[in-house]
Amino acid sequence: MKNPAAGHSDQYSEIDTTRLRRGVVPLFLRWYLPVAALIVSATLLSAYFLVTLGFDRIALQDRLHLHVAKEALDEEVARPLQLLRSLAFSEPSVQRAIDGGGEAVSNLNETFYSLLSRHPDYAQIRWIGDDGMELLRLARTPDGEIVNTPRAKLQDKSHRYYVTDTLRLKRGQIFVSRLDLNIEHKQIEIPYHPMIRVGLRVFHSDGRSAGMFLLNISAKTMLDRFYQQRQGSDLVLLDKEGYWLKSTRAEDEWGFMFHKLETFGKRYPDAWQQIANTAEGQIELADGIWTWATIYPTPKQASSVQSIYWKAVTHIPPERLASLRQKAWIFGSLTAGLLLIGFGIAIWRLAMEYLTRVHVGGLLERKNNLLADTVRKLGEEIEARMRVQAGLEQSNLELQLSANVFGNITEGVLITTPDGTITTANPAFCMMMGYEQLELAGKNATLLNSEKNDAVHYREIQRCLDSEGVWKGEVWKRRKDGSAILIHENITAIRDKRGHCSHLVSVETDITESKHLEELIRYQAYHDALTGLPNRTLLMDRIRLHLVSAKRHQTGLAILFIDLDGFKGINDTFGHEVGDTVLVETASRLQRSVRESDTVARLGGDEFVALLNDVDGKGDASTVAAKILDRLTHPYELPNSQSGQLSASIGIALYPSDGGDAEKLLNAADEAMYLAKRAGKAGYAFVPHAS
Repeated sequence: MKNPAAGHSDQYSEIDTTRLRRGVVPLFLRWYLPVAALIVSATLLSAYFLVTLGFDRIALQDRLHLHVAKEALDEEVARPLQLLRSLAFSEPSVQRAIDGGGEAVSNLNETFYSLLSRHPDYAQIRWIGDDGMELLRLARTPDGEIVNTPRAKLQDKSHRYYVTDTLRLKRGQIFVSRLDLNIEHKQIEIPYHPMIRVGLRVFHSDGRSAGMFLLNISAKTMLDRFYQQRQGSDLVLLDKEGYWLKSTRAEDEWGFMFHKLETFGKRYPDAWQQIANTAEGQIELADGIWTWATIYPTPKQASSVQSIYWKAVTHIPPERLASLRQKAWIFGSLTAGLLLIGFGIAIWRLAMEYLTRVHVGGLLERKNNLLADTVRKLGEEIEARMRVQAGLEQSNLELQLSANVFGNITEGVLITTPDGTITTANPAFCMMMGYEQLELAGKNATLLNSEKNDAVHYREIQRCLDSEGVWKGEVWKRRKDGSAILIHENITAIRDKRGHCSHLVSVETDITESKHLEELIRYQAYHDALTGLPNRTLLMDRIRLHLVSAKRHQTGLAILFIDLDGFKGINDTFGHEVGDTVLVETASRLQRSVRESDTVARLGGDEFVALLNDVDGKGDASTVAAKILDRLTHPYELPNSQSGQLSASIGIALYPSDGGDAEKLLNAADEAMYLAKRAGKAGYAFVPHAS
């Protein structure tokens, strides 16, 4: 019998290639389309996750920057309100001047002069009578000199809104004007001087009205400090009507002063509808992502005639969001295109080979009628083997696709058995943890546990996996070099056909750097940039915290308000850089003068505050004050082998005798500090009490 395979190679030439090509297209589509759908779905999902993570990161950074800017503006506005209230109601010499004493009026002039000297941003302070006529005005000239305006040049301000509104106030109420440009002799002053005015009615001892005190504050430094917090964002400040007070475009600013019709609400109506009606928030609209917060310059307990508030707004333009989307979709499209082309070529060749062999089998069957049974069995066997081979090749292709995705994904992926034995890890995970793949295979995942996580945390993870099959959250892990990194982890339990957990797949992202950035921004919001000491915000929080403890344990508390004597001379003579060095050294000396449990804070300029907890009356506070005065008198090293010497005036307020809340205690200590200055400086004074 002739071997049926003998003429096999010759029979290939008899195959109808046209018919073969027509038949391969349906077969190719049947094999290729499921793979293509899987590839496209995977790449679209990856691109979506990239866009989502990018948007979340940008939005979080914008919220943090806006919070820092709002805190800076709140701190700048709160200080003059407290100083004006203290000046009007806590200074006996001021009350004597109001009541009409000639020498007392001279003392009032000195008090006004001292206030402007200590606060360079305060441009003018006035005493205005009930008829709107100026009684006393001290103003700062463009070169910084403080000038007492002669009586002949005092002006009638009865027509100005801030005078009429302030004179309608009740005792204790504070007027805060809108933030606008300064006007002198009915003309807008050039160059522009942003100004905010704080007014307070004053009264004779017998209760009769004595007019008002009005403090003009230059808002340029306040606005500049606010704008410095933008950190690359489009940060603007608006008044309640939507006019720009600070903008990325100078031509937009102060439109209401020049009767311009253009406002934020007209330019961005959809965004303004949300911003105007809510105190704070964040929203994504067609023109970008808007984040806003409301700033109220007037404290709740001291209402003003008109409701003044500002809106701090940041904007992420749609171009930036579109760029992020475009990059993600380009990456996904290129990846999908390369995979589709590669798999298409492979499947096309497989289909051609398969159909060629099928046609060869049919041709042999028709050519060898005498060996029909043998050819049929042989064809069936060949066909069966081809199906097995095609299935194996398809499985290999799918495994290769999974391996490519597993090996190239930017997130770390770790696969373990239910007991934690590591099966495999992708290159991104190995690079993140500092291990080679062979070093991890077969080891238990507890190798990566960090002592920063307690046992309760790990039990909670296991509980979620047992009950829900998934867990996601933040966890600390230990790298090969022993360092700890913070991971955002998403664990999924993979179950077999019987529903039993066969593997655990963990997708992990290193978020250590972003957490450090968040902590840095939070630190900068609560600490002085020059000395590293707590700022006013953090100081007030700590005073309130220690007050709660003092009330519960029946212990004492002391606040020392420290104002340096002689610092201005050093700063003017040797410059701000040397002055900053002296302030840093002063902060160090103050910290060495108190206990570790106490707090030293810098309020600004040459003003510091020491918070002493668990003190036993005036004796303990006097001891610390004396120690501070002694340390500050030690010489400071200055340039050119020179040395300088400082002293300080310290005001001391005690809890509970001088107040029961943080604001009252700090104001009382500030008033006592002025008593120490008037007593000759270089000393300390307690809050006086009526005998």
